[in-house]
Amino acid sequence: MYQPQLNKGFTLLELQISLGIIAILLFLSVPVSLSLLEQQREKEFLETFEHDVLYIQHLASSTLNNVRITFQSDKYTIFYESKAIEVREYPPGVRMAPSSFRYLSFTKTGSIRQAGQILITTPSHHYSAVFPPGKGRFHLVEY
Repeated sequence: MYQPQLNKGFTLLELQISLGIIAILLFLSVPVSLSLLEQQREKEFLETFEHDVLYIQHLASSTLNNVRITFQSDKYTIFYESKAIEVREYPPGVRMAPSSFRYLSFTKTGSIRQAGQILITTPSHHYSAVFPPGKGRFHLVEY
């Protein structure tokens, strides 16, 4: 004997409820993703700055030319002699303020010309890049 099959599907109401739950979960995950993106941007900027400082320290010790980093309100520039070879813009919300020098440079032996610090402010952290006298590398201190 023939028995009709029941439709086995979702109703419109069930579909709307499940899509609503998915939309709420996606809406809640976006701020977390944006926060992680900002933290990654900050980390990459600090790593790039560290590599740039080591780069000019190496150039200063391997050539007779003047190499320096100058700081502006929205970017810093790497100069080789009097020619700008790289310009790095700060990410949104990042500020760099050298406290005791206008530019950063090293001697032929790799020592910093003028010891000091650079205050770095990001949306979520405050750092001090400390440049001690001598050939040592600078270090970041979070405060």
